[in-house]
Amino acid sequence: MATARTASASRAAGSRGGKARAKPRPVPSGTRPVADRVDHARADALSERDPEYLARWLPWFERYSSYFSSEVRGLDNLPADGPVLVIGNHSGHYVLADACLLMQSFAARRGVDKPAYAITYGMFFKIPWIGQFMRRVGCLSSDASGADAALDSGALVLDFPGGDWDAERPWTFRNRIEFMDHRGFVRLALRHGVPVVPAVTHGAHQAVVVVSRGERIAQALGLRRALRVHSLAFVLGPPFGISPLPMYVLPSKVTLEFLPPIDWSHYGAEAADDEEIVSACYDEITGKMQQALDRLNRERPHPITQGAVSLVGKVASAPLRVDARSVLARQAEMLACPAGLLARQAGVLGRQVGWLQSQGTAIASRGRQLIIPSGTKLSSVATNDDTTTAA
Repeated sequence: MATARTASASRAAGSRGGKARAKPRPVPSGTRPVADRVDHARADALSERDPEYLARWLPWFERYSSYFSSEVRGLDNLPADGPVLVIGNHSGHYVLADACLLMQSFAARRGVDKPAYAITYGMFFKIPWIGQFMRRVGCLSSDASGADAALDSGALVLDFPGGDWDAERPWTFRNRIEFMDHRGFVRLALRHGVPVVPAVTHGAHQAVVVVSRGERIAQALGLRRALRVHSLAFVLGPPFGISPLPMYVLPSKVTLEFLPPIDWSHYGAEAADDEEIVSACYDEITGKMQQALDRLNRERPHPITQGAVSLVGKVASAPLRVDARSVLARQAEMLACPAGLLARQAGVLGRQVGWLQSQGTAIASRGRQLIIPSGTKLSSVATNDDTTTAA
């Protein structure tokens, strides 16, 4: 590493001829509105993150991660505040067990209110509802330079350099780091001088059986040109057999380990333009991540079996969530409703009987009874207090 730095420094000094580095040119006045719109778009992308919305979704992420019997190690290696670039190996195709576990880890370590962003494909933001969801939980499009603005604001930025190539690697490559020689994250870290934390996930890629990346089919369909994806993975499993459609997800045990931060700030921001330094940094971080993945694989060579046993154990040991007292209380409430209705009806009837009794008592107190023999023709009836006349 020191040799690479010395060689690059001497080469840079020779190319500059000992002169100071030229200052960047100001943006021409004609293009200033475009630059302002770009800055405004970056600010909007960062402001769309909604901590309260993310907090409501975190319990669901935790439930989803519990299916994989997830475990997090080395969380103390993640800085609790300040700008940091987290680099992860992307695994599991459409499962996204690693992404959910990482988001939970960021919230547990730094809190929900401290901004944390993830770089993802821009095509997802064009899908209704999904695009809005991703913005509100803190996703940034890889098509823009929102990562620079996020690091400048002191936020955490998560990047999966391998993208779909890494997430859709075949089953035989499940324990390999496949970044496809993408080195943009190295230049990003060098430009900002931020610590880089490798996050290695093991077991997530065993949740689905990827038979082939299908890169030739993706190329023939023009997916790389249209969607910037390099593969169209075919997976094996029920209910479709071998197909690019989503299959049943196996309960593989997922382990996430944060490695100690890597500091490249001593190279300086200008090292981002030095390919030798960039290559050395790329080899350093990928080598450390591969060593960690190999170690986790030796420790847990059968994550599917371990995850299934753990899941069955949790289900078997879970208490039966039926409280007899609560059931009886609900039944008593149901019975109390018609009982109360009957009581109210009885009260009404009692009041009516009392009224009738009071009327009978009033009539009896007058001491008078009207008797008219049958066959008597009533021509007129004159009544007063003392007499009744019949004709």
